[in-house]
This record gives sequence, structure tokens and C-alpha cells, in this order.
Amino acid sequence: MGAPGPHDRSEQELKWSEIHFRSLIENASDVIAVVGRDGKLRYASPSLERVLGYRVSDLLGTDLMALVHPEEVEEARTCLSAEDATKLAPGYRDLRLRHRDGSWRVLSLCPTPLPESAGGPGLVLNAHDVTERRQLGEQIRQAAKMEAVGRLAAGVAHDFNNVLTLVIGHAELALMQLGPEDSLRANLREILAAAEHAASLTRQLLTFSRKRLIEPEVLDVRAVIGGMSGMLHRVIGEDVELVTAIDPTTARVRADRANLEQILLNLAVNARDAMRGGGRLTIEVGNVKLDERHARRHPEALSGHCVMLAVTDTGHGMDAETRRRIFEPFFTTKESGHGTGLGLATVYGIVEQLGGSILVDSEPGRGATFKVYLPRVEGDVVAPTAPDGGKLTPGEGTILVLDDDELVRGLARATLERAGYRVLVAGDFAAAERIFAGGEPVDLVIADVVMPRLEGEMARRWASREPAPSILFMSGYTDEVSERTGLLAGGARFLQKPFTPVELSQRVRELLAARS
Repeated sequence: MGAPGPHDRSEQELKWSEIHFRSLIENASDVIAVVGRDGKLRYASPSLERVLGYRVSDLLGTDLMALVHPEEVEEARTCLSAEDATKLAPGYRDLRLRHRDGSWRVLSLCPTPLPESAGGPGLVLNAHDVTERRQLGEQIRQAAKMEAVGRLAAGVAHDFNNVLTLVIGHAELALMQLGPEDSLRANLREILAAAEHAASLTRQLLTFSRKRLIEPEVLDVRAVIGGMSGMLHRVIGEDVELVTAIDPTTARVRADRANLEQILLNLAVNARDAMRGGGRLTIEVGNVKLDERHARRHPEALSGHCVMLAVTDTGHGMDAETRRRIFEPFFTTKESGHGTGLGLATVYGIVEQLGGSILVDSEPGRGATFKVYLPRVEGDVVAPTAPDGGKLTPGEGTILVLDDDELVRGLARATLERAGYRVLVAGDFAAAERIFAGGEPVDLVIADVVMPRLEGEMARRWASREPAPSILFMSGYTDEVSERTGLLAGGARFLQKPFTPVELSQRVRELLAARS
């Protein structure tokens, strides 16, 4: 048998070249396809099934335009037209194509004219899936937008809390001057109730923007739900029936009131959105003991004695894939512009911070139940001070009030002078330094955190004086500057705006008593 001739070698090389080329095409991660003059698919690499879910045989001979998102049909016609392929501008175009499961995938396509020798005219399409990259970009843009909104919300809440401090303060001082039968008392109580409602709204803004001081306390969950009933009815609308099933023996939990309110509000909004045609929302609260069997089924869940808060809706429900991703930040099943994807993620984060756990039970067409488990605690619930039931706590000493809002300074001065203190006021740090330089003995400095040029060095300078004054910071929100400089370390000397004259006098007396 003789050696292979040139003709044999050429055929063998051609065969190996074809095998090599086919191997590259069939194992490519990108989709490689050929579209004919009529727009019908003539060839597609096996990666088509991985990217779009269809078998190649399902789509051969079909019009590729049928998979294009309706909003991008015109762009696709220009991109995929083989009528005059030589005029196509080189480069990639992003188009949304329908996946077999009904979702939309973003493919970056590069069309290249098919040579006449290859059976043209037509196009060779090279496409790779950029859905996740596009989603990441959207998430980054959404995060930036939410950060901007959060900063705006915090700034608005801070200024609004200054106004509420004045409204609440002067209304409470006026109540103290009226007799028990004065007819104006009812009007002032209404003003105070409205102001407290507004203060609740600003607390929610600050929680959203993560600039609110977290103040955990022993809470009666039943009372928190009762206090939110009016807001819940407004949020869910008239076409949704609100039902409550509350165990009167429910134990207490230790949580921040605003955080607990936000959990309930976000779950209610999520339930409402799942019941577009109306339905029933059920809120259930009670004591549960999660045993080892439950822990084996749900290893991520809390165990032992807990307080359970359950929110159930009669909406469209969720499939397994949605349940798996429901707490992911930015994940939403709502249409574009109708949801941020942060509501349930925020709930999950709050529950985690409280040492609890949250589970969801749902099936398509069967509604959904979210169960929040929080550790039960022992302790007495601190009853809120009645709007007109308190009195100023008297005391002695010299107090310097430092705030750039003249009206807030005036209210603090009027309150503390009425309580028996000598009060000095300053609108900026230069004025405060002049008071100290004049040798004025100061027992306590009350300073607004959010002021121009507030730095930790200033607080340290005051603390180094002999005798050093106590310092009470106040603000409408815990600004990032205060957190960086450590002004609120320990949280022991901070008064959240809006505050009442009674609260101010009580805190001042506590701090001065600690000095003696």
C-alpha cells in the first residue's frame, strides 16, 4: 500500500477542518445562527436551547421575528433584514427575545452578510446572552436612584421634624397653661394627634433612607397592629377585606416600633398588589413553639418559643422559582415602573436584624402566607406619655442650646426656663465659643447634630473643659457625619426630633442628675 497522495491528504485535511469547525460551532457558548432572505431560521447552534430554551428543530424554518419583543420589532427588522445586508452597519445590537418559559432574554446580536457562495443572500448571526449584565446595570442604576431618593427623604424628614418639634412643643406648653375644663384643650389634643401622625410618617421616611436611630423597646405586637389599623385600611383599599386573628395572650417582643410597623406595612402592600381584583387580607398574631421537626424542614428559621406575625392574601400566588427569589433585592414580578423590588428585601433585612426569621408559603392560584417569627421576651411595655398628661421636670443649672433654627432655639429656651434652668442660646459654633470664652459656667450643651461644620473635634474640645459640660445631641435623623465622628457612640446622649417639652425636660434632668 503506497503513501497517501496529495489528493488524499487534501481530502483528509478538509475533513478534519470540517470536523474542527463543526466542533467549535456546536460547543460555542454563543448562539450562531443563519437567517435566510425571508427572515426564517435556516441553522442554529445547539447553544440555542441553553439560551432560549427551544430545541433547534422547533425553530428551523420559522420567522425569527416572532420571538422579538413587540417594542423592538422595528429595530429588529432593520437589524435582521437580509434584503440589503451589505448596508448593515457593523456592530452589536441588543434585542429582547422570548424564552420558551415566557420570560424575555436580552441578546446582543452581531449580523454579518452571508457570502453568495454560501447560499446567500442571508445573515449569519452571532448572539450572546447579556440578560444578567443588563439586569446588573439596571440594579446599579436603581440603587443609585434609591440612594438619591433616600437622601432626599432624609433631608425632607429632618426639616419636617424641626417643624413638628415646634408644633408639638408649643401645643403641649399651651395645654399646660389651660384649666382642665377649658374648651381649647380638645383643639390642642387634635393638633397633637395630627402632629404625631405626621411624625410617624417621617419615621417611615427615615427608616427607608436608613438614617433613623434604631430604638429597640419591649413591644406589644397587638397594640402596634391596632395603632396601624387606619393606615392599613387606606393602603389596601376598599376592594380588599381586612381580617385580623389576634391571640389575646400573645407575648411581647423586643424591636424598634418603626421597624415593626414597616414589616407589617410592606407585607400588606405586597398582599394588596397580589389582589388586583380585590380579595381578603388576614393578619394573624399569636404564640408558637417551633420544634425540632420544624427546624429540620426549615433550617433557616428561628426555633423555640416565638411570636408569630402572619400575613395571608387570596391573590394569584407564586411558583417555586418566584418563592426562591422573592427576598432578593431588586427582584420584582411587577411591571416596569410599578415596583422597586425592595419591599420584601427590606422586610427580610429587618427581620434578620431583630434575630427572627421569615417564611413564605404559596402556590400559583392559591394566594400567599408570609410568617414572621420573632423571639419572645419578658418585660413591661413602656406606655407612651399622654399628650397633655405630663408636666415639666424641674431642675437647676445653666444650659447652652446650640441650634441653627431660631424657632427651635426659642422653644427649647422657653421650655427649660419654665422648668427652672438658666438658658443661653447660640445659632452657630462661633457664638457658642464666645460664650465659653466669656467664662460662662455651662452644665449642659444641647446641640443639633446636623449643623454646618459640626465635627467630633468640637465635642472633644467641650469635653476637655474644666468642669466639662454634659452634651445632649438632638436631630431629626442620625446623619452619616455623626456616625463617622462617633458623636452618637453608645446612643446614651441623643434626643430624637420631634420631641415634646416634657421629654426634653426629663432628659435634661437625667443628664444633670448623673453629674452629681
